[in-house]
Formats: sequence, C-alpha cells, structure tokens
Amino acid sequence: MAEQVVFADKCRFFNGIQHDKCEAGVHYLDVRDSSQKGPYRWPCMTPYGRDAATTTCPKRSLFTQEEHKAQHEEDLAAIAKAFGDIDAGRCPSCGAPIEPSKVDGRCKYASCGHRLGQVATKEEEP
Repeated sequence: MAEQVVFADKCRFFNGIQHDKCEAGVHYLDVRDSSQKGPYRWPCMTPYGRDAATTTCPKRSLFTQEEHKAQHEEDLAAIAKAFGDIDAGRCPSCGAPIEPSKVDGRCKYASCGHRLGQVATKEEEP
C-alpha cells in the first residue's frame, strides 16, 4: 500500500522571511514568535518536529493537503522536464542548445548563459 504523504502547514501568502512582508502585506516582524529559545517561529508555517508559533496572523490562509499535493506534482513535472531538456541538449530555461557550454568555478553554464548546475572539481573526481 502506498504511503500517505502529509505536508507541513504553510500559508499561501508566505514568500520567505528574507522579505519584509508576505504577499498579503503582513510584516513578518509583526507576527514573529520569539518566545522560546532557538529559531524564531511564524504563524505562516509549522515545520515538522517544531511547535507552532504562539503568535497569530489575521491574513493566514493555509494550503489544504490537496493544494500541497497539486503543487508538489507540478514541481515534480517541472523537474522532470528540466532534466529531459538537459538530456536532449536544450537549456531548460530558454530551449537554446546547451553546447558549447562553459564551466566557471564549479558552475556549468549553457551557451545561452543560463546556469545548468554544478560540476565536480578535478580534486573531487575519483
């Protein structure tokens, strides 16, 4: 029997705490929970293994499990397409030919300039 995946709670307006406010306009500092030791918590999300924030947000709107699943499936399809494009020699960002590619440090770039990923350095190769 297939294992049932349960997604952690996340607000649909959350865009990352590197921003001053979420997509609903709520300032993250206004809802930050610093009541306990360790990392701050936000009502926008509750990672597994952590207690929920004690603060609340009037605009919080959590994704349903069905919405999480649909987004996860879209993400997996996009990843599969990107790998398929690379395997076919096309840039996954714009469709241009990858070759001649260029390696700068550990980063590999397609001929169009889009970053394709990282490569092993000579010291890391077996």
